[in-house]
Amino acid sequence: MKRTLIVMAMVMMMCSANLASAAVYSLADNLFYLDGSTSTIDPFGGNPLPFDFSSLSFETTITTAGSHSVVLMMDAEIDETLNTFFNETGSAKGSLATGQSWQIGNPFADNTNTPNIHDLAAAGTLTNSDLNGGLAEDVALALGWNFILGANQTATLSFTLSDIFPTSGFYLVQDDPDSHASLYFSSNIDIQGGSTPVPEPSTIVLLGTALAGLGLYARKRKNV
Repeated sequence: MKRTLIVMAMVMMMCSANLASAAVYSLADNLFYLDGSTSTIDPFGGNPLPFDFSSLSFETTITTAGSHSVVLMMDAEIDETLNTFFNETGSAKGSLATGQSWQIGNPFADNTNTPNIHDLAAAGTLTNSDLNGGLAEDVALALGWNFILGANQTATLSFTLSDIFPTSGFYLVQDDPDSHASLYFSSNIDIQGGSTPVPEPSTIVLLGTALAGLGLYARKRKNV
């Protein structure tokens, strides 16, 4: 009996995996915000939708010193032709990193939420909340970063939309209960560079004078 239950469980897991892998994904829209400017990205290189994928990745590099704000909103659909696009839910998992923010909500600009996720992403002001209230609805996901770069520093930001479960870090989930499939949206920031300030010549002279004075003082004490 125990062996039969194990076999049944394995079959159920295999069926569930096949159902998830058979899901058809499409990207209805996206919005990229960088320091007050908005645009869209083409993660497919011109390939038509819908798509079958392991992950979609987008990366941007910033080298200008100062304060920066970056947001990427992804409006993806799971099996839209089979069970529409407003049967899905979103959720946030894990702990936010320093400077990281998120948003879940209906992507349509004319929905009942004011401001909505599209407006918030376009303004670079995510509120770390689910505007859909956890209810089944059309779902878009947004992740953002606010950070400061010093002189000679470079920030590399990466965003990944995947049907593979993340093993660590903060991420957003988009679930389609009818298809038993999920999408995971995650992001990372890597800041490199920077240097220790070189003292001004006058500072070096003062430091040398102070050290010389200490040396003379120590010498006098020794001769007393």
